[in-house]
Amino acid sequence: MVTTNEKDHDLAFVKDMSPIPGRLNHVSFYVDTREALFRAADLLLEAGYAIEFGPGVHGMAEQSYLYFREPSGIRLELNSGGTRNYVPDWEPVRWRPSQGSNIFFRNTPMPDSMLECFPPATHPAFAADLGLVADTQQPNPYR
Repeated sequence: MVTTNEKDHDLAFVKDMSPIPGRLNHVSFYVDTREALFRAADLLLEAGYAIEFGPGVHGMAEQSYLYFREPSGIRLELNSGGTRNYVPDWEPVRWRPSQGSNIFFRNTPMPDSMLECFPPATHPAFAADLGLVADTQQPNPYR
């Protein structure tokens, strides 16, 4: 995760297990309150959208999150809260999957679908060139 200010991150990188470069895992949008995030979950469900993951709290930054897919399949995240760090000489904290889940409550493992990137490796633009039938199946290291 990379930041340029007091937020825990502005940009995060997720390892893509496929041989296709430059794919997108998700786009995130900040909402002002956790209540707004929960209200968004209600509205999404009422509109017929499936919630992919959440609502929950990320353990690393204590941000509330909600993941869902928009109609073309791109994953979106709504997040709120989180810690703000105003210490100018703060040393980065490194987290590795071997340290355990990054889910604050540790009661709901991250679904394997969260490792999927867009466009899928089975997209016609990639499948023929790479001889792929499905996305690379790898164990979920974030459980």
